[in-house]
Amino acid sequence: MHSFEWVESALGVIIALSMTRLVLSIANMFIARRQVRLDWVPFVWSVTIFLLLLELSWNFVHLGAQVKVWNFSMFLMLLVLVFNLFFAAVLILPNTEAQSGGDLRDWYDLNGRWSTLFIAFYTLLTEPFYWRFLNVSPIQNFAAIVIICFSIVAFFAKSRPVLLSATILVSLSVGELVVQMALRNQL
Repeated sequence: MHSFEWVESALGVIIALSMTRLVLSIANMFIARRQVRLDWVPFVWSVTIFLLLLELSWNFVHLGAQVKVWNFSMFLMLLVLVFNLFFAAVLILPNTEAQSGGDLRDWYDLNGRWSTLFIAFYTLLTEPFYWRFLNVSPIQNFAAIVIICFSIVAFFAKSRPVLLSATILVSLSVGELVVQMALRNQL
């Protein structure tokens, strides 16, 4: 087995766990919709995180061709990226009705907003990584700047309109990144 396959397998498990956690949390909140006051903000952030996980996993496909020799520091860098999205996925929605406390807005204010910092940090760390290995310059990647800035705004937002605006801007920017990736790889 080539060293990249080991790296991809190890990190792929964490990505799969993150995706599974998001899907299960969304399903559990849907099932508990009569007992839990739902809020669309954490659901939008969940989809955003899911798209970031898809983008990262798809970029792994191209990474194998870019890096001929792997070392432990490169593996650790990727591990930090993956763990940022894992923590974002774990924090954005409760896993059960009991965890939610009956109100997703309260859950988001207490726990979910922390996922936005993990998204900002993940995006910040991906910039040099994508520049080096995927030839995407930070200057060309305006969407990443929007994601970083407005994820931080969402974390600190005390006003609901500010939070809603930041949520929408980040989700649209992540959507743009996914479309750019799809066009770059010609679907």
